[in-house]
Amino acid sequence: MITQDNFKSLLLSLDFACGSGHFLTELAIQAKPFVQKYRQVEPSAFFKNIYGIEKESRLSKVAKVSAFMYGQEGINILPHDALDDIPEIKLESFDILVANPPFAVEEFLENLSEEQREKYELFNTISDLGNKNIQCFFVERAKKLLAPNGVAGIIVPSSVLSNSDNTHIATREILLKYFDIVSIVELGGNTFSKTGTNTVVLFLRRKSQRPEPAEQYENRVLDFFENWQDEVESGGGMYRDIDSVKKYCEHIEVDFEHYQTLLLGIPSEQLLEYELFKEYKNEFDKSTEIINLKKRKSFKDFSYLEQEAELNKRFLEYLQAIEKNKLYYFILAFNNPQKVLIVKSPADNKEQKQFLGYEWSSAKGNEGLKYLTGSHITPLFDPDNRYNDQKINCWIQQNFNGNSEEFELQNLSEYITYASLVDLLDFSRKDFNKAFSLTPKKNLKIETKWELAKLENVCEIVRGASPRPIDKYITTDINSINWIKIGDVSEGSKYVTQTAKKITLEGAEKSRPVKEGDFILSNSMSFGRPYIMKISGCIHDGWLLLSKFSERLNKDYLYEILSYKDTQQQFSESAAGGVVQNLNTERVRSTKIPLPPLEVQQQIVDECEAIDQTVINAQQAIQQARNEIEDKINQIYISKYEFCEIRKISLDVQYGISEKMNTENKGYKIFRMNEIILGKMSDNGSMKYVDISQDEFLKYKLQKGDILFNRTNSIEHVGKTGLFSLDGDYCFASYLIRVIVNSDLAIPYFVNLIMNFSLFQEEAKSKASKAINQANINATIMKNIKVPVPPLPVQEKLVSEVEKLEQEITKNQKIVDESPNLKQQVMKRYL
Repeated sequence: MITQDNFKSLLLSLDFACGSGHFLTELAIQAKPFVQKYRQVEPSAFFKNIYGIEKESRLSKVAKVSAFMYGQEGINILPHDALDDIPEIKLESFDILVANPPFAVEEFLENLSEEQREKYELFNTISDLGNKNIQCFFVERAKKLLAPNGVAGIIVPSSVLSNSDNTHIATREILLKYFDIVSIVELGGNTFSKTGTNTVVLFLRRKSQRPEPAEQYENRVLDFFENWQDEVESGGGMYRDIDSVKKYCEHIEVDFEHYQTLLLGIPSEQLLEYELFKEYKNEFDKSTEIINLKKRKSFKDFSYLEQEAELNKRFLEYLQAIEKNKLYYFILAFNNPQKVLIVKSPADNKEQKQFLGYEWSSAKGNEGLKYLTGSHITPLFDPDNRYNDQKINCWIQQNFNGNSEEFELQNLSEYITYASLVDLLDFSRKDFNKAFSLTPKKNLKIETKWELAKLENVCEIVRGASPRPIDKYITTDINSINWIKIGDVSEGSKYVTQTAKKITLEGAEKSRPVKEGDFILSNSMSFGRPYIMKISGCIHDGWLLLSKFSERLNKDYLYEILSYKDTQQQFSESAAGGVVQNLNTERVRSTKIPLPPLEVQQQIVDECEAIDQTVINAQQAIQQARNEIEDKINQIYISKYEFCEIRKISLDVQYGISEKMNTENKGYKIFRMNEIILGKMSDNGSMKYVDISQDEFLKYKLQKGDILFNRTNSIEHVGKTGLFSLDGDYCFASYLIRVIVNSDLAIPYFVNLIMNFSLFQEEAKSKASKAINQANINATIMKNIKVPVPPLPVQEKLVSEVEKLEQEITKNQKIVDESPNLKQQVMKRYL
């Protein structure tokens, strides 16, 4: 960060993927007043300490021109490959590094000499020069170029934090070994034009100690495993760091006394009873090395005791290798100097634009970045005051300065959390890959008297696969293979019974097959919902497949426990992502479920299925009542009652208010289309407001018996009609039409029934003008639609009968709505 203390000497700054040079010119602008105030030298002296590297020659020329236009011609723009050696660029010399390096560049390694490639640790993870993970190599390059205590802000794809290939794992190891992690800012897919790539900004500080503290910690972990008795007797010797082992044991919830037996090379039975260590043993026994060992004649020739000794020796080596690695990275993360400040962009598209303060336009002649207001207003920073403590950048700066305080500013708390670095890593997995989760895990587990088993231990979990481009493989041949999409299931359904689309055999070979009886689990959008296959087919990568179930697991019980709120809460807490929260195989595999005896599982299933049957009965009763209502209204239509226009039975037909709504809950509540629910106007607790005068409000104030008709939106929503019957002050939006019924001629309740009837709705939609994604019917057309108007006693009789049927619907809907709670009670009782 640029501060007074930094400018006791002129800083050396770098953008090693500078493009047209925007970061460099902005850095120079921000630094200029500091240079003038604290160094009393011409800013040009500082500009000469700013370097930019850009491989694309045309862009490097643009960067030079840009610096000149800003009066910063001293800035050094070097037209080189930043991953190669450059004479002007010295290792460990830069105090500030800012960059948005390229992502996923093909054949970038082929542009480097063999000698240069081998200078990178990451090259040891590469088996193919066609590797595209250039962003990872830029992270390692930052490690090479930053001076001790140098700071960096680097934009990388969010996959750098989570991908499980060797290159990404090694990149995270570099971050943990050589940097203090200060802040991680997660940005959504709308941040950088139309790329749609979810990105994070890594705010880092290069560790200052030499030799590297990572070397010391690695040596100390080796000492722990080789000389634990001596370490205990000396209290850790000069390092006094035995407590780090205790902290690790606390973190993984293993008793320190039990863990010491592993350090001594004689793991106790108590240690091996911990679930994590059971998983280690299970994985060890299934390993190819051990399976092949047991097949060898030389091994079979051993006595039973000799075989056990050999297996125990190998298991100890296996166990200690894993735990050395985990303990080492725990100590590295535990010694991160401050909590990590995590900033998360909202998932909602509209909220994300407000967060950024801009959006991208593709309108012809108006392309590019457009501020939502006249100036750039965003919670991220204040362009006029970089020290505004109501903005996120100020708190990132504070974290660089070591002020890691729990966040108290209410206006930013929805975006910011602080977390210890160890809580961003999952040390509970046997295959520890150093993935960062930006949703720090809470200690969530289901309270139960039964064994808790990870899902991966009772079934196989793999991700679906999508052939690209999918349209190439979709077919209309009804005899082809089922292609299961998210749209083929609905909330509350248990089974997948049919699909809207089919896929060719060629497409199926590139996707993931599923068979009847398998489970699929959505990993994105409405993530975590389980469905049981009643058909076979193929799934794309928006699904996870659960199959090959343990004999200890009743599959119907699995459905109920996956639907259980405590399991769903585990999914919610482990979901990650920017714009769209999602699960992946690792997060689902580590989810824990209670595993009672099969007879108890069956009892749970029996009671849950009984609840399901009452829901089916209730839904049938609801549908029957709705059918009866439809039949009764249809009888009115086909009887020989007079038909007349709506306007003739109305005192007034009126458009709503066109004032702009506000989000500060000022003024009067305003009804919109979303508040029309099942023929009624409902205050759903999330209504908008308009801040208008009382005189203006009175023109649009709703009275009981008013009917609101939606005149515009997609064609399915045009005609949505609801009766207002609430107490309180409400008005209505301009895209709604109010009908004030003349009670001498008609009963409002009756007119609302008629306007919600299928024949009326079909006519209204047919008279609406239609454009792409938009339809509209104006008040003149709507109020001239004719409806049956029987005598008032006939209307009263229909209203009375319908009210009784609606009471029946309400009673049965309550049964449906309460069923999830009843299932929760069943689960709690048995678990």
